[in-house]
Amino acid sequence: MFMLCESHSGYVWSIIIYVGKGTDISEANKECSFSTRVVLTFSKPLLNKGYCLTLYNSLELGEMLLKSKTDFFGTLRPNSKYLPKKLKTEKLKKGDLLAYQRGKMRIMRWRDKKICSFYKLNS
Repeated sequence: MFMLCESHSGYVWSIIIYVGKGTDISEANKECSFSTRVVLTFSKPLLNKGYCLTLYNSLELGEMLLKSKTDFFGTLRPNSKYLPKKLKTEKLKKGDLLAYQRGKMRIMRWRDKKICSFYKLNS
């Protein structure tokens, strides 16, 4: 089950129930991954309206939201596709920070007890 919720109240905006190939998601952007298409289906009524989305997803989704003038921030898997090679392989000590920027998108990785990677976009 996928849910889109409002962050302050926790109000559920929309739900998509995963049922395999018959899952009701937009047929647009077929070249994108399934998870990106799920988020784009959820967020369609919110795009180009000045909202900021918080999510766990991919750089692919970030590029799509950038085109829709929608701000976002979220976490990334450390082995996420399209990440700069150095960001994936660089060994960080506690307190170290590594950051990259491409256009309006910033990717950061830091280490406290564990490594955390996130990305942010301001359209």
